[in-house]
Amino acid sequence: MLEFHPAASREQRLTAAWYDDARIGMGDRFLSDLVDAIELVEQFPEAGGPWLLGMLPDGIRRVRLKRFPYLLVYVTDPRLVAVAIAHERREPGYWLPRLREL
Repeated sequence: MLEFHPAASREQRLTAAWYDDARIGMGDRFLSDLVDAIELVEQFPEAGGPWLLGMLPDGIRRVRLKRFPYLLVYVTDPRLVAVAIAHERREPGYWLPRLREL
């Protein structure tokens, strides 16, 4: 079961609300894509590509959402935790301090 860092849960809610404000129903589509990514990660934790930002520890992975420019960033060790719901082009690595909280 994929756990969520509190900040990742907040990002999920805020991003869905932003899309829904932009166009009714888009927030639900965003959440549907996110659920698909979550189910993939829960079934196949190694499915996401490794995060290659220099000196990061192994086990940091990401899955791109199908229709949205967002990544589900997660760790696989010691437990499966979503660290961020991150826009793929904004502030890369902003979520790195969260790794210390796991």
